Amino acid sequence: MDLYGRIHARFILTARGQQLMLQKYLSEEFGRCPRVYCEGHPVLPVGLSNKPGKHRVMAFCPKCQDVFIPPNTLAARYVDGAYFGSTFPHFFLMQYPDHVPPRPDVTYSPRIFGYKIHSSSPAFQAPVAAIKDSTLEDKDQKNFQTNMKNTKKRKNDTADAMVIEELDDEAANSKVGRKS
Repeated sequence: MDLYGRIHARFILTARGQQLMLQKYLSEEFGRCPRVYCEGHPVLPVGLSNKPGKHRVMAFCPKCQDVFIPPNTLAARYVDGAYFGSTFPHFFLMQYPDHVPPRPDVTYSPRIFGYKIHSSSPAFQAPVAAIKDSTLEDKDQKNFQTNMKNTKKRKNDTADAMVIEELDDEAANSKVGRKS
């Protein structure tokens, strides 16, 4: 079974394999994304590892670009993820760029009695995309500036340490020079 799986992982990257996978993708044979804002977009199979026996096959949603455990009703719960590989969905979308969906316009924002949870609350969890791509708010700008000052201070401390090391090296060289 392992040899068949490795051959399958290579085959689905060929032109013929991509065509067959496109048909399965369009007929939604791999399932749909469970996220509400993806509106049931079709998913692609992906392996979290290329080594057999590590993980079972997962479902990758091209719309939200997240990975999910496929429903138990699918036979996918018994298929090793290495039989699809970690490359397949991304390579597939590069081959068929017209099937790359736009990201969801709306994201879920947790609220209590209609108010957003403040970022200082322990219950607040910033979305990953917001952490990577967000513009800095006033509070974050102050934190950013404080961190920059601390970084500059560390650089100055490092520079001072380098000067001390240079002085130590010069002193050592002068002592060596005296012994000669």
